[in-house]
Amino acid sequence: MKKIVLNLIIAALILSSCTEEIELNLTPEEYSRLIVEGQVTDLYATQTVVLKKTSPYDSNQPNAPAEGALVTINDGNNTFLLSESSPGVYETDEFLGEVGRTYTLNIDYEGESYSAISKMNKTLEIDSVCFTDFPFGIPADLPHINVLIYGQDCETPDQHYMFQFSINGVWNRNFIDDAMAMYSDALINGSYISAYNIGIIETREEIIEVQVRSLSISEEYVWFLDACTYNYMPNMFFSPPKANVQGNISNGALGFFNANSIIESDVYTIVVADLK
Repeated sequence: MKKIVLNLIIAALILSSCTEEIELNLTPEEYSRLIVEGQVTDLYATQTVVLKKTSPYDSNQPNAPAEGALVTINDGNNTFLLSESSPGVYETDEFLGEVGRTYTLNIDYEGESYSAISKMNKTLEIDSVCFTDFPFGIPADLPHINVLIYGQDCETPDQHYMFQFSINGVWNRNFIDDAMAMYSDALINGSYISAYNIGIIETREEIIEVQVRSLSISEEYVWFLDACTYNYMPNMFFSPPKANVQGNISNGALGFFNANSIIESDVYTIVVADLK
């Protein structure tokens, strides 16, 4: 009898329930946000800021460039005006950033103002690079090469570094590679770093030229890259929903502005067969 009553209650709940279709009028232009990717380095070069606009969730088109913005960078003493060299790409004249200085990015775009602040810290001094065969790569017939660095960490605590390498002049610039090659000196401040693996090269070429560089980054940028990597990964059971990652740009803009000290190694010529 109890089972019959329970079934009747469940049936009544099912029959009495209803659904309502809701249409959300999300105008892309109204909800578009600014995306910022900017960097100042201590290399004598043009410093670049790239501005784009977010796309609708269901769009498969590239993000549109944000054209016509007023972009400046201030180092506490000087203000550098960036000119738009191509749609959404803003560049300074060549200048040299300085370790220890704090840089402020200011952007005026479509009646809104945005800003970001980043201090340039000293980066790790790489004194040598080693390349070894990695025998466990997949597919097995594709050569895999470990990239190992050696260098002295500075005595200033709480430093964070990111490492990149180029193959035949092309740098591995994507956030997954960057996130996998970060380093913090929290546990070994001031120590010598020996044979730290910053990545694996996959190549079918017989001879390649490789260069490595070390970049200083902030702890905030470490967390930013970590969140970007999480968003890139597929959802697992009980995973929280994905969301836009907030960087260090004000006024609701997305992206990040970095002041990076950079040290680049020599260019190494690698004969792949010699590593076997």
